[in-house]
Amino acid sequence: MAPAVNCNGPCTTSKTLPVYGPKTDRCTIGAMTPPAPAPAAAGPDNSMIGALTGTMGTFVSLEQPGLRIIGQYTGSGGMLMDFDGGEVTLDCGQAHVKAPYTVENSPAQFLVHVQNSEAAFTLAVTPDNSLRGSGSATVNGRLVTGMNGDNVTCQPHSETCSIATLTPKVAASSSSISGPVTAPPAAPATATPVTPSRITLAISTSFPAGQNLLAGRVVQLMSERYDTALHKVGAPIPADATPGQALMAYSANCNPPRSCPALATAMHPYFVAKAMFDANGKATLSAPLPPGSYYIICGSNSTGTATPGALVWDVPITLKDGDNSITLNTANAEVIH
Repeated sequence: MAPAVNCNGPCTTSKTLPVYGPKTDRCTIGAMTPPAPAPAAAGPDNSMIGALTGTMGTFVSLEQPGLRIIGQYTGSGGMLMDFDGGEVTLDCGQAHVKAPYTVENSPAQFLVHVQNSEAAFTLAVTPDNSLRGSGSATVNGRLVTGMNGDNVTCQPHSETCSIATLTPKVAASSSSISGPVTAPPAAPATATPVTPSRITLAISTSFPAGQNLLAGRVVQLMSERYDTALHKVGAPIPADATPGQALMAYSANCNPPRSCPALATAMHPYFVAKAMFDANGKATLSAPLPPGSYYIICGSNSTGTATPGALVWDVPITLKDGDNSITLNTANAEVIH
């Protein structure tokens, strides 16, 4: 039986329903500025340890705000350009070098300004996603001429290639700012295709009270352990080197004034995602990757103690579809001196 209702007079009920209608707002698009960069980690960047832990950034640059081109472009004049993030690898014959670039949204078309060390040049993006330039570009690289144990000797090597027209080198994906994507050939009927999904990895850090050792540092995800990848590309490192020792050997043999551009280009495919730690030592890696085994690599030029040295992380991790997480601390790092 329903309870009695005492209204002290006539009882009424009411119901309020919101009425929605179309509405359009307009916003003014003015000047937009990039976010402030993350704070740099403490420590002398020009020291041996600073150069050592900065070496990882020579393989894959951290993406900066702005328009970007991703993928490879080839030209009939022998030039190959591989765009990634804020840098482009210029391959001309046996000369290889990385150069920064920017994309300008001019009133008529997109313009790609390549800061080549020999002479900067500009390419125009055409409606079919080709890059059009004029004349030629000289690439100043270095070639390995010999090895004595862990020591590598190099000599300067320059070549010149035409940059008149470069077209996207399409394989599993297309290279462009925008436009249609050419699908890859169908897999054989017996094959089971692996479709990359969006994998996200949240990385946190745990250190004793004080400044976070990884704040402002780059962290990267690799498909191979760092020393294993260096061995595969023929880098001058000891056969039994640990990841930290391999990083030290590469830094000693390939950092300025020496240079190993061919090795940097060969290592490029092993780096599959990258991010930067914020001021609190947190970073998020996100990329379309298949589930499986990967390696997290990053470094600090300080152990956080009075003992001189650096910390290098090359931590294995099995990633699944969706969200993943890990914490880095001194316990899962390698100390190098």
